[in-house]
Amino acid sequence: MKGNKLSVLITGASTGIGRACALHFDNQGFKVYGGVRNSEDYNSLLKAGSDNIQPVILDVCKDEDVANTLKIIWGDKDTKFYGLVNNAGIGISGLIEAIPVSELKRIFEVNFIGLHRVTQAFLPIIRKNKGRIVNIGSSSSFMSGPALGPYSASKFALRSYNDALRIEMKTFGVHVSLIAPGPVESAIWEKAIKYKKEIRKKISPELLKDYDLFVKAGDALFDQIKPIPTVHVVRAVQHALTAKKPKNLYLVGKNAVMAHIFSGLPKKWSDWVFLDRIKKAAGSS
Repeated sequence: MKGNKLSVLITGASTGIGRACALHFDNQGFKVYGGVRNSEDYNSLLKAGSDNIQPVILDVCKDEDVANTLKIIWGDKDTKFYGLVNNAGIGISGLIEAIPVSELKRIFEVNFIGLHRVTQAFLPIIRKNKGRIVNIGSSSSFMSGPALGPYSASKFALRSYNDALRIEMKTFGVHVSLIAPGPVESAIWEKAIKYKKEIRKKISPELLKDYDLFVKAGDALFDQIKPIPTVHVVRAVQHALTAKKPKNLYLVGKNAVMAHIFSGLPKKWSDWVFLDRIKKAAGSS
């Protein structure tokens, strides 16, 4: 693919999956526009890549950032804009009764509405160039559970959105893929741990006591999570952007495959499995 003179925009390119994808496609010869939110991340990405990488200040929650990024890419006459990788997202969540409405809005603003803001802005140029769109979802879009509701809801919404967009784009020769990874090595885990500690300080002792089973189980199960390396997701994105016949859905990692299978079980069974595992985890914590 080297020397192809194609360009891609990757949102959330400061860390984790986004940064790994940016550096990978840089190495593959693409012109890479990497969306970051501050000057520190801008300079870090600029130093890490070759001349093919162009960081852009892009907070997906800000209309002006999206408009400025679109203007930059429309103005690039040396490359053909081909791919949009919607990766920006946050992994915070919590118990339904405990999470503030403001936090629920923030989760959806970044994980869903922000993705729509970017996608809608870039659809004219993507349709014109018959490019591709890759949305980074989650295994949580197939399986939710205690303390995962808000985050899973945003990813469920993305999966539904992706299905509609995929069909709408077919008539324009644009392929839309959904990448659904399980837990991935990323700074998102450190942020999730920090957020969990902060939100618990705001919850009344009485409410924490009422949900003691889920609190203990959540801590125990969180410690058992073994995130997979980002390279597995990068490979899926590579295939979605460059393969002659890209897939509609990429399940990345064993956890994602199991979540997809689990989602097909009758809810009576899946609820029992969930509660049984939670009780055992809480008892061992």
